[in-house]
Amino acid sequence: MASSITPAFLQHAKQHFLPSDQEAAFIAACSQPLRKSIRINLLKNSVTEFKIAMSNYGLDLLPIPWCDEGFWIQSMPSGTSNQAPNYLNDLAKIGLWPEHLQGRFYIQEASSMLPPIALLADLESGTGVGVDKNPQQQPLKLLDMAAAPGSKTTQIAAMLDNQGLILANELSASRLKGLQANLVRCGVSNVCLSQFDGRKLGDRLEGCLILCCSMHPAEEKVRSEKTRQL
Repeated sequence: MASSITPAFLQHAKQHFLPSDQEAAFIAACSQPLRKSIRINLLKNSVTEFKIAMSNYGLDLLPIPWCDEGFWIQSMPSGTSNQAPNYLNDLAKIGLWPEHLQGRFYIQEASSMLPPIALLADLESGTGVGVDKNPQQQPLKLLDMAAAPGSKTTQIAAMLDNQGLILANELSASRLKGLQANLVRCGVSNVCLSQFDGRKLGDRLEGCLILCCSMHPAEEKVRSEKTRQL
């Protein structure tokens, strides 16, 4: 897979975040295809339950270091298990797997799993960020400002065990429909949907944690789409 980085973007990167001694490594990394990764939905099954189910089919899962329920699909079975259904032989059709349609796992890039973990890190450690960790005393309020298609929203809902309140905001009406479908599929029940320009929500959300993970489409897809250019 050839690099799709244009000279203009490379110059932008060097000005804002890319040290000169890491330029070659950055270009090489952008030239590599993404590994398929999934996040087990803890609202539907535990990591252990899912791993046992998949091990019966010979599916090999490689843990993602920063997310306990995240895994790269390291290899696909090739006649390794008589129990493996035909659909497990094609990673391109992972979205059609019954386990995915049931909401037992979510197809999510490994890097996408980091923002929710970072946002809730203080809660996990008990330091707070000004919000009480105990939802019975003070329900946690959280805004996902650009929520579609729902990767991080469903991840946060699972991390909170459907407690507290998540406002999942999405400006695009067409993307809002897909977000709602993913929330239902994953068994999320602590989310309200909204369709606003995120800049208009700030004054109304005092004491609310805010996740705004907005990326240019080309930056997001440069490793997953061969024709995408930066």
